[in-house]
Amino acid sequence: MKICHRLSLHGRNYSSLIVRLFCLASLVTSCQRCSTAEEDLRIGVSPWPPIEYLFLAQEKGLFEQLGVKVKIIEYSAIQDARRAFERGQIDVMGVTPLDVLLAGQYSKRQLQVFAVMDTSHGADVLIAHSSIKSLSDLKGKEVGAELATVSFYLLSRAVESHSSVSLQDMTVVPLSQGHMGSALRNGKIDAASTFPPYSFKLLSDPDFHMLFSSKQIPDEIVDAFAADKDLIDRRRDELARFLLGFFKAQQYAEQHPEESYAFMAAREHIPSAEFKESLGLVKMVSLNEQLAFLGPDGTIEATFQRMENMLRGLGHLSKPQEDYKGWTDSIVKKALPMHEDKTSHDPD
Repeated sequence: MKICHRLSLHGRNYSSLIVRLFCLASLVTSCQRCSTAEEDLRIGVSPWPPIEYLFLAQEKGLFEQLGVKVKIIEYSAIQDARRAFERGQIDVMGVTPLDVLLAGQYSKRQLQVFAVMDTSHGADVLIAHSSIKSLSDLKGKEVGAELATVSFYLLSRAVESHSSVSLQDMTVVPLSQGHMGSALRNGKIDAASTFPPYSFKLLSDPDFHMLFSSKQIPDEIVDAFAADKDLIDRRRDELARFLLGFFKAQQYAEQHPEESYAFMAAREHIPSAEFKESLGLVKMVSLNEQLAFLGPDGTIEATFQRMENMLRGLGHLSKPQEDYKGWTDSIVKKALPMHEDKTSHDPD
């Protein structure tokens, strides 16, 4: 496999002193108390349709109703959000297991998945020019992908599924999702590994079509919420309430679909019908389904292993991961009884 960098974007008085020291100690203690109870949870996100439920929850005051302060910070790409996490600028991220593994490699902070947002069932796609009829036609071609992301993972799984082509037969061009479409339209690449909303614009053009999608590898690509292990231990109640706000937004959208989809679609700059279609390409994972992924026999462990193998193959992981557990079920276990208690008190 060739990696092309041509398009890479990428006091003096003793008694006074005692008084001052006492006041300072009181101030520090007070700050330590408010740091866990009053500081905003800073949520770093990049474009992805299910993330819009967070903005709907914020718009409708659902987080405030649940007693948690949330600040959502948007980034144009997941790599930017990951760097912000490594610098301590955000507390929670919308991630894939790949991002958790990379954070474990490059950051002193220990990122852990605490809830699964969705699984991709056709949202992640490999799109090519219509002249490229099959995966085998990618031999000698240039394919756009974001390295060390789900974009590259999908491409690698696509070629694994087709015995007549390999990554070594093509040139992978590192590109951000925001530049993928123009590069494909301008003939600078022949195919692109992408996802909504970018994929919709390409697939609406008769010059392009889909070669492969995540529907062919069900439940392999998951999107999740993750936070630093220390923060998970310290602010478990707030994270559980944040999670409940996310699920409450989905419930609100079910009850008020026209209003909700119009709001979320406008933020994505696409029509409501198109936004609804994008959500149809993922399977949202409910609170009651979380332990099937994160529990002792959960499927997320196998997902982490597959993605770790890919990253090591690319040379992006060198540190051993044996003692690194990238997920926890502690927040879900905290949220479940809170959800059940609230449901039991809700009027019929």
